[in-house]
Amino acid sequence: HHHEAAASLSLPDLALAFKNSAIDLCPWLLTGLVVTVVWQDLLGSLLHMSSLSRFLMLDTKGGTGVFTLMKVCVTAALLGLAVPLCSCGAVPLALALSASGHAPAAVVTFLTAAQSA
Repeated sequence: HHHEAAASLSLPDLALAFKNSAIDLCPWLLTGLVVTVVWQDLLGSLLHMSSLSRFLMLDTKGGTGVFTLMKVCVTAALLGLAVPLCSCGAVPLALALSASGHAPAAVVTFLTAAQSA
């Protein structure tokens, strides 16, 4: 029965559902963008040199072993759980982390944890 109901949706109904979902997501995306801008503008120079940044980057001099990767992922998970954003609001912040050169594993772990919070 569920498949029949989904198949019976008309294009205008689908467009309306998409519009309503987009409207629901806008405040969270905007919040994520504001947090990202504040983080980059006010803390940008400090963030790059901060201990948090040090924990989210893989140190190629010290090797990229399993324990280093685990440290990066645990730190990113704790950050994701601590940030009061939904998954949509966390996307801009994750993009900023990625653009700052943080480890891809840290970015993915951050996003996964932010969705769980």
